Amino acid sequence: MTISLNFNLFSWENIDDYTNLSNKIDIEKHTGYNHNSDNIKEKLSYPSLNPQKNLFIVSDSNFQKIGYLLLIEEKIIDRAIVEIKILKNYQNDYVQSEFIKKSIELTKLLSIKYLNIQIHESDNLMQISLKNYKFKKIKTYFNMQLISLSNINSKLPNGLYFSEFRLNKDEKVLTNLQNTIFKNSWGFCPNTIEEIYYKVRMQNSNPNGIILIKNNYEHIGYVWTTKENKFGKISMTGIIPKFRSLGIGNKLISKGIEYLFNNKYSIVNLEVDSENLNAVQLYKKIGFNKLSEIWWYEKKLIS
Repeated sequence: MTISLNFNLFSWENIDDYTNLSNKIDIEKHTGYNHNSDNIKEKLSYPSLNPQKNLFIVSDSNFQKIGYLLLIEEKIIDRAIVEIKILKNYQNDYVQSEFIKKSIELTKLLSIKYLNIQIHESDNLMQISLKNYKFKKIKTYFNMQLISLSNINSKLPNGLYFSEFRLNKDEKVLTNLQNTIFKNSWGFCPNTIEEIYYKVRMQNSNPNGIILIKNNYEHIGYVWTTKENKFGKISMTGIIPKFRSLGIGNKLISKGIEYLFNNKYSIVNLEVDSENLNAVQLYKKIGFNKLSEIWWYEKKLIS
């Protein structure tokens, strides 16, 4: 039997409803996350998000909350990303199709060219629903994990040295580094200094876990570690183009891993573009193993 769905725009007054729904979904997925209203508020207050415009809590005709839809605008690169989460009992072709249709409708209203969504490789039903709406699979990312320090070596060659990130001093440095390093990477939306300023102060980040590399007075790379539930994570890392292929990336990753292990994170995760063969080989050499795949789908909405 087809059910009627109500897409209810989020307001800060119902943050507890959204928090409870997020926890129910994560319990079903065995993610180990346990959200509270404070960290949910922190997530939704990120500068480029607009939850009162782009977040919908979805309920059925009996007013049971069954999932949510969050649209993330990235107008600089002419795309939107949709995050769709649905309780297990409601995951069927009709419900998922309604969520996808709503995502397309919202993106068209913004006059944005591309709509992207990422899903786990095991989500067969969503794969079918996306293909029915002419989404194309365009990217694969590997989830990788490290549990041993055996292949770690962070000793830098002469002339290079590590420096810790300094709050209220290095936000601009980190913004410029990140935008330079990932300028030509698929899906990268340039960061503003306001976004970096906010992100380095989030609960899952620690300024001491953001490690920069300098060549004399020039910053040439960084590794940004975070905590993800009970695990450590290499969230972002890179070297500016003219210093690549010199073995520095290995030292940088190793330094980030050392920081996480020294702070009691004995398991470290990261995501990497499967087409970035140099990075994949580097991570395997250090000791990372592939756990699973994340697939990105895209629909072009404007010719």
